[in-house]
Amino acid sequence: MEERFNKLEGMISQLIQMVGNMKADQDEMKRDQMEMKRDLGEMKKDQMEMKRDNEHAHKEMAETLKSLESDQDFIWQKAVKNERDIARYVK
Repeated sequence: MEERFNKLEGMISQLIQMVGNMKADQDEMKRDQMEMKRDLGEMKKDQMEMKRDNEHAHKEMAETLKSLESDQDFIWQKAVKNERDIARYVK
């Protein structure tokens, strides 16, 4: 009978140890999950910052292109006027 109790006691000890190991594994997984959430938050923050930077760069390029287009239109107008003046003086 005592042998059975010893056997049961050993089994219970083994179960307690297994539960303790599972709890430690669970705690480690929770820490890893929290770390991943922090990393994800940082990545989202970085992504938003890059998006703002890209929007700013796009706006600057659009303004530069608009300015170049205006300059080109002005140069073409000047060239046409000069060509007309030259044609008038040649006649």
